[in-house]
Amino acid sequence: MSSIPKPSGPDVDIGHQFLVTSWILYSIATIVVALRLFAQLKVNRKLGWGDGLMVISLFFGILSGIMLTIAHHYGFGRHFFYLTASERVKSQQFTFINEPLGIAGSAFGRLSFMTLMYRLFGTTKYRRWFIIFLMGETIVINLVTAITIFTQCPDVRSLWDPVGYPGKCWSPLVQEYTGFFQGSCNAATDLTLTFLPAYIFWSLQMTMKMKLGLASLMCLSIFAFIASLVKVILLKSLGERSDYTFNTVPFFTWINVENTLVIIAASIPMIRPLFASPAKKTSSYEMNNRYGSAHAGNKGYALSSRPHVSAGTGKFDNSSEEVILPVQGGKGELGSIVKTIAFTVKEDEEQAVGGDYGVAERGWGIRKK
Repeated sequence: MSSIPKPSGPDVDIGHQFLVTSWILYSIATIVVALRLFAQLKVNRKLGWGDGLMVISLFFGILSGIMLTIAHHYGFGRHFFYLTASERVKSQQFTFINEPLGIAGSAFGRLSFMTLMYRLFGTTKYRRWFIIFLMGETIVINLVTAITIFTQCPDVRSLWDPVGYPGKCWSPLVQEYTGFFQGSCNAATDLTLTFLPAYIFWSLQMTMKMKLGLASLMCLSIFAFIASLVKVILLKSLGERSDYTFNTVPFFTWINVENTLVIIAASIPMIRPLFASPAKKTSSYEMNNRYGSAHAGNKGYALSSRPHVSAGTGKFDNSSEEVILPVQGGKGELGSIVKTIAFTVKEDEEQAVGGDYGVAERGWGIRKK
């Protein structure tokens, strides 16, 4: 104990506040993901790749919270000086095991959001390849960072028990600098995922009110960006091993904030169909996958608050992703925004009749079924 500096303060435990904050955030994230899955199953009757990636993200996030909860049991949140030798080893062991889990949680959450971006905005070759680049960059950088954590020492147990398993490990600065690079790249990715929808919405032929509404729905990654920046600033605590169990609490708190904000920001747009007004007579924006007379040979797309039923097939031909905003036309261009006044006579679950009055990008047109 003589080699460990005595802190200026008493033996306090800030881990309780950390656990309360973390589990509240993950509870909210779990509810949002559950609503997302329910919306997909209700509207599309199946789940997609983005939904699977989001479930994996939530799984790793909750597993990370469990590891830190166990670490708190052994002293995480208290000053290192006041812990027993066994508590020091165990608390550090579970915090180190937690780190790659936290990295995986945020990485899979971003990949899920990129999947949505690819589906909605991959209307040109350059956008598709740019989003694919973001996906590859996210996978490589976060994977390398996670691997680096456990390759610092010849025996990984030296990380949390240098006395019992002595060995020559890398300087703690290596993990700190690697974390700086990984965190900065994630923050840049969040910023990109924030401005990409805003840039595309600005170029669409729609009212400013609708542009702002869609931007607020799809640009929630700005909050994950802010959390990523705060986490990068707090990364220095990883190199301060003399009071590791106390100094790293703010850092791990912001890891959980970042992870949950990524999950929530990527999932909220997907639950929009659940809050649509199920009126018999409604004015809405609908995604139609149908050919419009205003653009000969080009599909017309529009926003929707309810699923469209294909004539003749009686099947839903759109998903909860497609009811968020216009996607693309037949030649890779954004299709027309169509205001639909639908009158539905529901004799059974899969029959609908109505009339369309379309507003194309370059003029007015009336389309009939």
